[in-house]
This record gives sequence, structure tokens and C-alpha cells, in this order.
Amino acid sequence: MGDFTKYAAKSSVTLMTPEPTCGIYRDEGVDVFLRMFGYSDKAGNESRINFGGIYTIDRDFHADTGFALRMTGFDAVTGNITDVDGAIMLMDRDETIAASWGFKGIMAH
Repeated sequence: MGDFTKYAAKSSVTLMTPEPTCGIYRDEGVDVFLRMFGYSDKAGNESRINFGGIYTIDRDFHADTGFALRMTGFDAVTGNITDVDGAIMLMDRDETIAASWGFKGIMAH
């Protein structure tokens, strides 16, 4: 799998591993993150707070979490990283960064 140019994920990729390097998740902790952005369990388990969904760069804000996946430092037209300090981010409509993964950390992982 050394060819990142032609690599395409065949299924969903879990972004919470590695853990975010920035944002409310990192700064305030997972408990605060879930209480701010999680949603009630859809099966009715009142003691559970859920956070999940499929996020892609081209999708609008998720109905349950209110997040959209965005990137900085990446040129989608050329497929190149333009700023190594860029990141993949989950942000809300107010541009609050809930969780962020810097390119350097993802590449190191």
C-alpha cells in the first residue's frame, strides 16, 4: 500500500483513531465533546449518548451531529497537500472545530 496517489479506501475509515490533535475533543475531553455534540440513542437507551455518521468532504452538515468534514491545506483539484500544517476537521455551522487531525500526525500514524 505504498502508493498514496492511487489509494482509495474500499469502505468507511474511522477517523477517531488516532485521536484528534486539536478541537474541543482534544482540549475539553471526550465527555464534553459527547455532551456538546452527541445525540440521544436511537434505540431508546437513555443512558447512552451516540456520536457517529458518515462524513465526506462533499457532504453538507450531518443531520444528527450538525458537523461537516472539511480540510485545510489541501488542493482537491491537484490532489496535493499545499500546507503540511493543514488538517482534516469536523466543524459545525459556526466553524467551531469539534475535532481536528493534522496532516503531520495522520502521516506519522
